[in-house]
Amino acid sequence: MQTKTKINNNIQLPQEIQKSISERGFYLYEWISPDEVKMSIERDYLNILQTIGPVLAIISITGSVIIAYILENIFLAYIFFFWVVWIWIIWILCYLFIVAIFRSKILMNNSFVVVTDSSISVAWNIFQHSQTQDIAMKIYKVENIFNEKLFNKSELKSKTDNLFRKVCDLLFWGYSYITHFWSSEWRSYWSSRDSGSWFLFMYLLYTAYIILMFISFFIGVFILWLFSLWLTSINKKIWLIKWHEVTVINNLFTEIDERSNILFDEKKNVQKLLGQAYENDWKDSLLEKINKWIASINTQAVHTVENAKKLREKLHTSRYKKMFNIHLFNSWLKKQIYDPLFDLQKLLEKSIDTLQITRDNIWVQITETSDISLQSPLKLQEKRIDLQIVETTKNIRNIKEYLQKLI
Repeated sequence: MQTKTKINNNIQLPQEIQKSISERGFYLYEWISPDEVKMSIERDYLNILQTIGPVLAIISITGSVIIAYILENIFLAYIFFFWVVWIWIIWILCYLFIVAIFRSKILMNNSFVVVTDSSISVAWNIFQHSQTQDIAMKIYKVENIFNEKLFNKSELKSKTDNLFRKVCDLLFWGYSYITHFWSSEWRSYWSSRDSGSWFLFMYLLYTAYIILMFISFFIGVFILWLFSLWLTSINKKIWLIKWHEVTVINNLFTEIDERSNILFDEKKNVQKLLGQAYENDWKDSLLEKINKWIASINTQAVHTVENAKKLREKLHTSRYKKMFNIHLFNSWLKKQIYDPLFDLQKLLEKSIDTLQITRDNIWVQITETSDISLQSPLKLQEKRIDLQIVETTKNIRNIKEYLQKLI
């Protein structure tokens, strides 16, 4: 079971979210999705069928039987039946079209929730964690419409599935009700009017009613889904504008996290290779590998530092700037970027010292060796070490520049 942390009496944060907030002071939570809007409409459709379905069945079938009995006109009875049922279906679809419009508006305002260590932003409103009642009032309607409490697992699908089963059971229970009704004392009343034919007539009407209900559900939901897609395409531009700022901020956080993990891994690789180089007198193959990894680190560092700069600017100019704990954010940046780069700088400075010691030792060997054939490889090795010192010094200078930009 997932551990949760209370931020007030009504809201509990999952451990994953709390961990992210405590580390970087920010979390973007995706609350309501377009699929949930579609599913909520399906649930409402089923709710209507469960509530008024039996009444509609009784009105349409009873009215049709009365017309057929009194007017002795089966054709008019069928017309009345289909007219009543389709009028109700059209009314339901019109109602759900209106619901879909309002749900899309709710989606636009509640797709994401921004959480920091001190505040929470819901539907573009910013609240302190201590504002329990204000937050509860803001999220109450959305939680109930979508059967999903904030920061909890959605119950919408399970409720929709349960409703679908209940509606199916209710519809097929109608056959039992007709059979029971016909086997009661009412049967004797119809005996003179060919009771078997009337019984079959009611069965046919109810079967048609079930078929129409299933057709209206699947086709109706499909039409509403197409309508929702059209509505979403219209709202997408609005959505991109309204949520652009916070999604850019979240993407920058995510990218810095990813590149930071790469920095840590590559720093370990360089550290391992430098250890091998100390023991093997800086062989050519090791130098090539070290330079390759450092080049990769430089690439990651450039992007990461640039993203950190963009993120800091976005936070300072965003509508959420009052929510952020800048000290916590700076601590996170230090841990994610500054620390691995600073550690790498120290490793490279240490390698400069060992390279210089190695070069000095080679110089001593050259001066003590009179054989030119032995001096040539030593001089080549010395040149290689000098080039590595230049390259390492350049890398140290680059890292210092990166670190300066983070201050």
